[in-house]
Amino acid sequence: MRLSFLICLFCFHCAAGNLKIQVQRDGSGRITVLERKVTHLPIKQPPAHWRVKAESVHKLEIIERVYSFDNFQTVTLPGLGMREYKELDEADTTYIVYFDTSKQSPLIAFLNVDQDNNTKILEEAKKRDDLLRFNTLTDHLVFEFHLPWEVKSAKFSEQRDLTEWGIRVESQSKVVVKLPLADLYKDKFKTSEVKILLQP
Repeated sequence: MRLSFLICLFCFHCAAGNLKIQVQRDGSGRITVLERKVTHLPIKQPPAHWRVKAESVHKLEIIERVYSFDNFQTVTLPGLGMREYKELDEADTTYIVYFDTSKQSPLIAFLNVDQDNNTKILEEAKKRDDLLRFNTLTDHLVFEFHLPWEVKSAKFSEQRDLTEWGIRVESQSKVVVKLPLADLYKDKFKTSEVKILLQP
């Protein structure tokens, strides 16, 4: 895999951990991992004649890691795997996605999810009307799958509380999956499986 690294300030489009997988028709594609980080900096008070008081100074960062692959079925990311399944007499194709959703899931470390950092982000979001409040999904891992054919359906293989365990088809070729960190920390489910039915 090839890795590129980019840090952007004041750009907020990710949850506690956010991963996007783009698969082409030949099975190749890209994986993008987004991390959000808040760093508290020392406070320096302005001159007295300003008649204002500095309350806080934060550095707000997005860290983006981009990987490429030749065949999505051979990718072995920590805590996540994908494979293609197709019946001999059927035209449709099913992508099966496996998640390690245990308390010790390597996904948490791979996405650099940190509970203390998430708490800082949530506290900042509650103070702001402009930069952070519109996106405060610090309590979920969010996965976007951009697929090469039309998505007919997407679902968890086993029953989940869909108010917390989210899965939705956002467009003809895009599926979004949300995994609640609270349930991972509670070790509620060791593994989780998603089935995405595609029409080539």
